[in-house]
Amino acid sequence: VGATAGIDEGLSKQTDLLAYLVPPDIHSLWADRFMPVLERLGYSKGFTPYTGLAVLALALIGVFVWRKQAIYWLISLALWILLAAGSALRFNGQLYEGIPLPYRWLGQLFPISVLRAPDRFNLLVVFSLAVLAGLGVAALQRHRLGRWAILPLAALLALEFAVVPMPMKRLPAQSPFLEQMATDGESYAVVDYPLGYNHAKRWLIYQTWHGKATVEGHMSRYDQDTYAYIAAQPLLSALYQGAERPSLLPADYFPAGTSAAGDAPLALGPGLRQLASDGLRYVLLHRPFTDAGRMAHFQSIMPLMPVYQDDALTVYDVTRPWSNHYGAPATPLSPGVELLQATSRIDPDGLALRVQLITQMTG
Repeated sequence: VGATAGIDEGLSKQTDLLAYLVPPDIHSLWADRFMPVLERLGYSKGFTPYTGLAVLALALIGVFVWRKQAIYWLISLALWILLAAGSALRFNGQLYEGIPLPYRWLGQLFPISVLRAPDRFNLLVVFSLAVLAGLGVAALQRHRLGRWAILPLAALLALEFAVVPMPMKRLPAQSPFLEQMATDGESYAVVDYPLGYNHAKRWLIYQTWHGKATVEGHMSRYDQDTYAYIAAQPLLSALYQGAERPSLLPADYFPAGTSAAGDAPLALGPGLRQLASDGLRYVLLHRPFTDAGRMAHFQSIMPLMPVYQDDALTVYDVTRPWSNHYGAPATPLSPGVELLQATSRIDPDGLALRVQLITQMTG
């Protein structure tokens, strides 16, 4: 595992104990009313482990009626809550570092360390709580009056967890070029741009469509070796400038690299050849996620001509650069127009000389 396996997230990704009683911000009925409280919960706002009052009521009934059967699940519930609470008590947004909790000493021990973020123990909290709530339902069914209480409790459950419509993430736009990649039968790697730690998670969806290797990808437990290839390639390292960096890497981990100014065309050719020899073929620039600033940054590093473009994707083939990328800069012909390449040939009958000029507009 990477160096991040030893990072203590006991205070950064712990559970605020009040979060168990506060509905999430996606609740259909009460989200706005509880928003001021949610804002104080910090990390728990986005990962609210809301249990619901009806569930707690059923669990208390189960514990009271089925004491012997419930004791194991009650201890289990308390254990998972203690571990989910992290290294020190946090309640209503206030951290009480003077009240240490078991995770402070147990968080680095296997198998507890496998989950790394203490709030993930809430998956086991709800499991234990579900068993206790089931015991509560069984207790109510034993009594005639209790059976009538099940219906209002069920209605309360529906209200407490009412999220209508269910919020969904939109899938990113899919380009037909990804289907072409998936069926071309070739083996190569691609760079997804913009680069960056969280962007890389999104590009994994595209990888399920095109099936090619990606340069960055995503690893939660990384170290410096994980990003060694990107840092060692001047073009990729330069593209990473301004991206969302993996927070645990040194500030100077990615060298600044080159730009389009000065002798960039001379430096660009060797960089492209190295990427191509390593099996990389395409740079996939995802247009909906690339603003004008990021686009300008890309063009300053890789002033290439795209081989494909639609509303979702601009594709650059690093194995097919212009000839000037390998040699001297382009020759100015007139203001705003540069000569990239000139080729000549004589017709087979020897009666005509044909000259082909490839030019580009600098704007």
